[in-house]
Amino acid sequence: MTLPSSTRGLWLLLALSAAACAPSIADDGKSGEVADGGEADADADSDADADSDADSDADSDADSDADTDADTDTDPDPDPEPAGPREFTGDLTLDLSSDTIGSDTCTGAVTFTVDEEASPIIVGAADCTFTGPLSFVGTIAATLDADRVSSSSDTIDGNLNIEVPFLGDYAVGWSGTYDGDTIESTDAGTLDISGFSVEYALDLYAAP
Repeated sequence: MTLPSSTRGLWLLLALSAAACAPSIADDGKSGEVADGGEADADADSDADADSDADSDADSDADSDADTDADTDTDPDPDPEPAGPREFTGDLTLDLSSDTIGSDTCTGAVTFTVDEEASPIIVGAADCTFTGPLSFVGTIAATLDADRVSSSSDTIDGNLNIEVPFLGDYAVGWSGTYDGDTIESTDAGTLDISGFSVEYALDLYAAP
């Protein structure tokens, strides 16, 4: 069937109008692709930033730990062992007791030189004066020395030489403790003075 020319013209106009109003598939597709690509770039940037922060934190922590270890290792010994001879000073009393002469106490001072590399390691001198029945003898002088009984022990023992005017010199043993900071002794024994048995008690304390 052949349509009149006026009718064909009307249908042509309607077809053109419909085509003009239809959405563009190509444009929509292109727009979608641009949007998707933007999200992907944003995600990639975010991941890169996270990795950078993690690496920075890890490097910072590692450097901090290394610095702390280095500082700790290079700290000097807070309590170094003293080197060379040291002088110790303190007080000494020597009690003497006998049935014949009675009892008296000699009071004075003592000085030690301590040298861990020497033998004996402790060498000292003391003097004291009686105030009772034996005061007539004047000042009594004494010398002392001592060593540790073993390398790991604080116990020391050695020799005590007492010079008593008018009566003579007397050598006895003595013992005590030396812990690196103090020298102490509370020792006792018996002296034979001119045929008389005399009991003695030594008490001393010395520190640097």
